[in-house]
Amino acid sequence: MIELKISENGTLNIELSGDLTLQNITEIKTKIEAELANSKSVVIEHQQAESFDVSYLQVLHALYNYTSMNNQVISFNGNHPAEFITLLKNAGDYTLLKKLDLHN
Repeated sequence: MIELKISENGTLNIELSGDLTLQNITEIKTKIEAELANSKSVVIEHQQAESFDVSYLQVLHALYNYTSMNNQVISFNGNHPAEFITLLKNAGDYTLLKKLDLHN
């Protein structure tokens, strides 16, 4: 599930829960893309997510690249689920760890 809110200061707040996997990633990506151009920064909260796969990491890479090119800031709110950190490490995705400052 995905819930998006744009605050008065232009921050796109993305709250993700459930399965952040291939079967749901198109919906997540489409909803984020629809709001991204209207925001000044992005805050992601995914601590309620139950599962992750590489497709979610691809969306995070794309989101990071978009925000970097458009002088927006991306950050996370809350703790990262252990399964997310394990996926990053198992995928060898240390670049995303560094880019998004995910050193938990």
